[in-house]
Amino acid sequence: VREERERERDKTVAEILSVVKTLRDEQDGMLEGMEEVRGEMKRLAEKVEAAQRAQEDLMQQELNNIRSQFREALLNRKPAPDYAPPPHPHPPAPPAEEGGREELQRDR
Repeated sequence: VREERERERDKTVAEILSVVKTLRDEQDGMLEGMEEVRGEMKRLAEKVEAAQRAQEDLMQQELNNIRSQFREALLNRKPAPDYAPPPHPHPPAPPAEEGGREELQRDR
């Protein structure tokens, strides 16, 4: 009877160890998968950052070109003789009469 119990116990221990080994293998596989995902996310983030830096560099270069062109235009500018600005499309309003607005507000 004792030998039978020991065999059953050994069988149960072997089954438990087998299940634990299977669970460890599955866990290791999941951890490896997560590491792969982390690595891929890191590579993707690096690509995005590189693209952003390249875009920023292009924008800065274009801004520098515009500044240079603007500076050249200012340096080469000649004043126009007898320049008069065009008339404003709406003539200015006539000056308000003395006490007009204030008196209206007091009457209310």
